[in-house]
Amino acid sequence: MRKLLTLIGLTTLSLGLAQQATLTLYSGRGQSLVEPILRQFQEETGIRVQVRYGTDAQILAALQEEGSRSPADVLWLNTSGALGQAAAKGLLRPLGETLLGRPVAFVPASRAWVPITVRLRVLAYNPQKVKAEELPDSLLDLPRFVREKGLRIGWTPTYSSFQDMVAGMILLHGEAKTREWLLSMKALAPKAYPSNPAMLDAIRAGEVDLAPPTTTTWCASAGRGTTWASTTSRTGTWATWSW
Repeated sequence: MRKLLTLIGLTTLSLGLAQQATLTLYSGRGQSLVEPILRQFQEETGIRVQVRYGTDAQILAALQEEGSRSPADVLWLNTSGALGQAAAKGLLRPLGETLLGRPVAFVPASRAWVPITVRLRVLAYNPQKVKAEELPDSLLDLPRFVREKGLRIGWTPTYSSFQDMVAGMILLHGEAKTREWLLSMKALAPKAYPSNPAMLDAIRAGEVDLAPPTTTTWCASAGRGTTWASTTSRTGTWATWSW
C-alpha cells in the first residue's frame, strides 16, 4: 500500500516535492478553508495540487479501498482520531525529524502525523440563565453544576470533535473517570445535536441554557453579537462566551 505524508505545512512539504509537477491531496477539511491555502502554495512553489474532498470517514475508506493504487500524496484530516486510525492501519509513513521538531505534547507516538491547528473546548451559555461568576472551573464539574442549577444542556455525542475530546479525557484522566463523566452527563437528559453550530443555534433559540462547543465554532460566530471572556482555575481553563 502506498504510504502517505500527512499535511503539516504545505510550504515545508514543498521542499521535498519541488521536482514534482502535481501533488494529490486527500482532504477531510472543508473546501472554504483549504482552497486559499492551496492557492498560496501553488503560487509560491509552482506545484499544482489536485484535491479530493470528503469526510474523514470517507477519506479513510477510500484509502483502504484504493490500496497501493491510491494517487494520494498528502493527507489532511479534520480530527486527531482519524489521523490516529490512519497511522494504526499503516496508511502513513513516518515524518522526518525536521517536521517533528515541536513540543512533545504535539507529536503522536506513531510519529506519522503532526497537528497544524489546535481547538479548545469552550462553554457557551445564555447569560439570562447563567452568571459568569458561577461557571464551573472544569469540564469535569459541568454535570454537577447543571444538576444543581436545574439547567438544560446540549451536547454533540456523535460529532467528531466531541469524540476527540473524550479521547483526550481518557488520556488525561483515565477511562474510569471519563466513563463516570459521560454517565453523569447522560443522566441530565441532555439535548443531542449533530454539530456545534446547530447546538449554538439551540441556545439562541432558547432550547438549552448552555453547551460545550469548540473555539472553531466561536470564531465562525464571532460576528453574530457574541462577547468573549475566560475563567481559569487550578484544574484547567474554560474559555467562555455568551450573547
